Amino acid sequence: TVDRPVAMGYVPVALAAPGTRLQARVRGKAVPMEVVPLPFVPARYFRG
Repeated sequence: TVDRPVAMGYVPVALAAPGTRLQARVRGKAVPMEVVPLPFVPARYFRG
């Protein structure tokens, strides 16, 4: 788990690079966010 809330949204291409810090409005408050690549956490399964 990432131990934090996860959100997905659309941003302009100029702001879509991983590591870009943004602010989103959630319930009327500005919340800091960061663009990250998928998947959020590495897969830990083994295919034998």
